[in-house]
Amino acid sequence: MNTAYQSQLTATELIFPDQLRLEEYFLGETTGWGMFRDRYGNLKQEFRVHALGEWQDGCLHLHERFIYRDDAAANEAQQNEAQKEASQQETQGKQQQERTWRITPLGDGRYTGSAEDIVGEAQGEIVGTTCSWQYKLIVPVGKREIILKFDDCLQLMPDGCLLGHAKVSKLGFHIGDMVLCFHKRPYDFFREQGHVNA
Repeated sequence: MNTAYQSQLTATELIFPDQLRLEEYFLGETTGWGMFRDRYGNLKQEFRVHALGEWQDGCLHLHERFIYRDDAAANEAQQNEAQKEASQQETQGKQQQERTWRITPLGDGRYTGSAEDIVGEAQGEIVGTTCSWQYKLIVPVGKREIILKFDDCLQLMPDGCLLGHAKVSKLGFHIGDMVLCFHKRPYDFFREQGHVNA
C-alpha cells in the first residue's frame, strides 16, 4: 500500500465523533442525498437536499430545500424546446419542496420540532451519536393530502456524515423506507475540528 495513502487512511480512521448535537451539526450549510424504497424494496424516489440552519430565539431554524429526480429528464434530449418548457412548468411543483424546521433543545439530549407540514410536534432524543426522531408529515397526493409517520434514526459517522434511515408508515402499516445522508459543509469541517463545542 502507498505510504502516503496509508498514513492518510489511518488519520481518517481515528476521527470518530463522540456526541451528536442537532443545534451544532445543522448550524450553517448542509447538503444531502437520499432515496425512498417501497416495502418491496423497489426504488421509488431519489432526491438531493440543501439545508441552512440559523440559531434564533432559543431554537434552530433549519430551512430545507429538496430537489427530486425527474424520471422524464432522461428523455430531455428527445424533446424540443417548447415541450421541455411546458414539461418544466407542469412538474416544477413536484420536483421541489421546501420546509423550515424549528428545532428546540430541551436538555438531556431531548428535542422537539415543528414545521408547517408537520402534524403536532416532532419528538427527538439523542444518546451519544445516535438520534431517534419521530414525526407525522402531511404529504400532498394529487388534490388530496395524506399523513405519513416517520420513525427516523440518525447516526453521526466519521468525517461528518449524518446517516439517516426512516421507516415510513401510513395508518399503522409500513409502506417503505427512506435513506438519507447529510454532509456538513465545508466537507473538511469534521476532519479538522472533530465536532463543535458549545
